[in-house]
Amino acid sequence: MVVFIYLCCTWMYGDIFQRAQQDCYVSLDSERMTYVLRQPLGEFYWVMRYLMLAFKNIWLGGALLTLLLVGTACCFARILGLSRRWKLLTFLLPLGVLGYFVWRGARLYYHDEPSIIIGLPLILFCVTALGALVATIVRKVRKVTVVATTHSHWASVVITLVAGVMLCGFTHVYRENDVLCARMQNRMLVADWEGLVDDALSAKRGSRPVAAYYAIALVQQNQLLEHLFDFAFDYPQDGTDLSDKGITETSMYEADCNFYAGLVNSAYRAAMERHVMTGPSIYNYKRMALSAILNGEVQLAKRYMKALEDVPFERAFVDRYSPMIDNPNLIAEDPELVSVLNLAPRETTYEQRYRRPVFLGYNVGLTFGSDQTLVTSIASTLYSKDLMRFVNMAVVLRQKNNGRLPSVVRQAILVYSMKHDEVKQMFPEICNDKVMLSNFHAFVAEAKPYLKDKAELRKRMKANWLGTYYYYYYCENNEPYQTRKPENSAGGVN
Repeated sequence: MVVFIYLCCTWMYGDIFQRAQQDCYVSLDSERMTYVLRQPLGEFYWVMRYLMLAFKNIWLGGALLTLLLVGTACCFARILGLSRRWKLLTFLLPLGVLGYFVWRGARLYYHDEPSIIIGLPLILFCVTALGALVATIVRKVRKVTVVATTHSHWASVVITLVAGVMLCGFTHVYRENDVLCARMQNRMLVADWEGLVDDALSAKRGSRPVAAYYAIALVQQNQLLEHLFDFAFDYPQDGTDLSDKGITETSMYEADCNFYAGLVNSAYRAAMERHVMTGPSIYNYKRMALSAILNGEVQLAKRYMKALEDVPFERAFVDRYSPMIDNPNLIAEDPELVSVLNLAPRETTYEQRYRRPVFLGYNVGLTFGSDQTLVTSIASTLYSKDLMRFVNMAVVLRQKNNGRLPSVVRQAILVYSMKHDEVKQMFPEICNDKVMLSNFHAFVAEAKPYLKDKAELRKRMKANWLGTYYYYYYCENNEPYQTRKPENSAGGVN
């Protein structure tokens, strides 16, 4: 059972715990910790945030959490005076704690005080340890001995096993996207782009946050148009539950997507909003520090770096980026930051002009920019199915690529030409391509029997057509709950 608890704390749910650690900003400076200290039990949370540093390494953090949970079960067994045959039942208590963490999902660090991950098990351990000590003393005084039970111990094994299976099953079915999103955010912090892509493609039914980090990874790998639609954009209806404080699912990835789309000011604004609403976090300090560096805001960047210097085990980030504050030329040696600068806007306008979320609305409504933004803009119009804007940009891309176009771009042109004859004149080499036409007609013929049932259409067509624009355009991102309602006068983008 100890091994099972450890696997739950690491392999099954450790990514959530490790991501929560990045929201546990901690410093010896009480002024920096004001947001935490103003809460009830603020001093307790302050100490717990130091213990959360163990999750900087997922295996070390999992070992600490396992030690507390197993210790709680042992002490609880001592309190109840159970015989060896029934002691396994006491593991229902730590399984219940893990069940609570799983139930909270991403809210565990987006809404709750994240140090409760260590704080709650520590409280339970202390209470049960005290209870076990008292129970031991009482039994010695009264000379009470534990009577061996005549019942079979298999009942306790079955009950505990069922509880463990239910915990794993709930996590696998209802929290897969939360775990994947946390894992992808952790990978992003160390620039593991290949890992992000693999995580996204492993999702049974990926959510918007998973899709967002998948797109970020493809941008960093210069593979956006080549592999964007390898991901199944069939978002689940419930999404990620962040409703406790009226925070939308977009808040999970908005700052990161804005940043990697070159919208540094918008990224800073989104990170600062989270900073104000939920208090300081290591994760947001890093995003704001990098935004300040790219904007050339020296004093602001130094302020955020100083805040990160106070956090144990964050020296690697500080050492990597601090020299760039006084020597901006070093930015050119960092491929990740260079990619962001290459996507920086060439037009001057207000953020409110674009549809939400901004990183998509900006790219969909782009009027001019760099070669890199041409790619992201085309990908955004394809994603939003705004093919009227897309075809004009496809003309420019064809000119820049000496007539060569990615396959999804060619497929999108063919789809749009079916109802717009002028496109056939703009792209005769595509619209008259017999191989492409044959492929498209094969798709239509295969899809025709299922057109009245969207779910069945996706199910039947996915195996052979996922990765093509035909499949995305006609099968995905087309349910009413998958279409964003306008969030302001500018409307929204799916």
